Amino acid sequence: MKEVRTYLGFRRGLTTTLKKYADSSGMLDKLKFEIQGDDFREGLTAIVSVKVAEPQFEGRDKNKIREPRSFLGR
Repeated sequence: MKEVRTYLGFRRGLTTTLKKYADSSGMLDKLKFEIQGDDFREGLTAIVSVKVAEPQFEGRDKNKIREPRSFLGR
C-alpha cells in the first residue's frame, strides 16, 4: 500500500505564491471579503517528482524510502 503525505511547506509555499500573484495582478481588488488559503487550493492536485541520488529503502518490497538525517538537511 502506497503512503500519501501532505507536506505543509509545499501547501504554504503554493498558497503564498498564488496570493502574492493575485494581489500584484489586481485580481483581488474587487473582493469584499478576505480570501483564505483553502480558497486557492480548492480543486488543485499536484504531483511532485523527486529524484534521490542513492535511495535507501525500508524492507524487501522497496515501497518506502528510509529518511536519514542527512537527507532531511539536519
